[in-house]
Amino acid sequence: MAKKIVFIEEAYSDIYDIGEYYLGISELLKQKFEQDLFNTIEPIAILPISYHIYKKIYRSIHLSVFPFNVYYKEDVDLIIIVAVIHSKRSNSFINKRLK
Repeated sequence: MAKKIVFIEEAYSDIYDIGEYYLGISELLKQKFEQDLFNTIEPIAILPISYHIYKKIYRSIHLSVFPFNVYYKEDVDLIIIVAVIHSKRSNSFINKRLK
């Protein structure tokens, strides 16, 4: 059974900022980013343990097209998206964000 996916406020902020960046280039590019994000997140609800473990409590998955990783944690009946971070960001940046 698929789990419900929720986003913390910081993850919404990440997605908004990324979307605004791509919108500054092209509306189509923003739409493609949003579709890539949706297509990446959807399978997490079905098989959340299938993806890379990060810092023992988080998991991450890389978007198919865009250079971002989605970080999430699993609760009993929820998947909590905690961040969407550019894949070139340093580990120290990621660690600060995932505290």
